[in-house]
Amino acid sequence: MDPTKKRLKLWSSKPWLSQVSSFTTFFQSLNLLNNETKVICVSAGSGHEVMALNNMGVSDVTGVEIVHSFPLVKRADPNNLSSFDEDFDLAFSGHLEDALFPLRFYGEMERTVRNDGGCVVVVEDCGGEEVDAVVGLFGNSMFVGAENVTLIGMRMTRIITRVGVSSSSSSSSSSSSSS
Repeated sequence: MDPTKKRLKLWSSKPWLSQVSSFTTFFQSLNLLNNETKVICVSAGSGHEVMALNNMGVSDVTGVEIVHSFPLVKRADPNNLSSFDEDFDLAFSGHLEDALFPLRFYGEMERTVRNDGGCVVVVEDCGGEEVDAVVGLFGNSMFVGAENVTLIGMRMTRIITRVGVSSSSSSSSSSSSSS
């Protein structure tokens, strides 16, 4: 089958559209995005989150993954995003659990975001100690908040940090919340 037809068939399938819809709802709830926001999605898989952001009107979205998934996701090592340096307003990842080197993975996310930009990650549903451990991986960021959310049908915890302020100067567990 022609790759373009195959891609269009996938993108019109119910499972694909359901995941894109879930990511759209998730990103809209952040209240951090506008059409000019530059976003990088790290470990973007086949690009559900990239498509959701594009559909919302965010015009500058870069998805990266170890494996190229044309046209939504470029091939790049999430542990070495050397071609991006403070290029983005927001970095997002839903795949920390898959990171072989979590400290380096988060360091690269931070490095790609300009000062005062944000990093948003979703991890398995967790509480204060686990949130603290994740926030501790962001050495150059301040904890903004954590909230339990449902994303692609799974209960998860959303963690937001702001780049450019040391996380050691903020307390993360006391700021965690559940919904």
